[in-house]
Amino acid sequence: MKNEDIEKKERIIELIKKVINQPCSTLDTKFEHSHDKVSVVYKKHRVEIVGGEEKFIKFVDTKIILKKKEYKSIMDSFNNELKIRKDKKNADKFNDLEKDLNTEL
Repeated sequence: MKNEDIEKKERIIELIKKVINQPCSTLDTKFEHSHDKVSVVYKKHRVEIVGGEEKFIKFVDTKIILKKKEYKSIMDSFNNELKIRKDKKNADKFNDLEKDLNTEL
């Protein structure tokens, strides 16, 4: 692989991590177990991250093959963001419950 191809691939991976961490992006795990695939949707853009035997990123008609280490790095970012969002959602629900109880007292 040429140096410019490596740099382009690294830039794409960093861009995907930024999209994952955008508060208004949607993290989709619908096909995580059945197809080893998750996706990130930001505005009108969808990026698929596919595991399994061959690990790759799919964006529009472009398929970028990933090494195990690159795939793990992206999935770590994805899973960390999922956990952050889940924790925030749970905290918000708890706060709503607390507020509801306080208004009735």
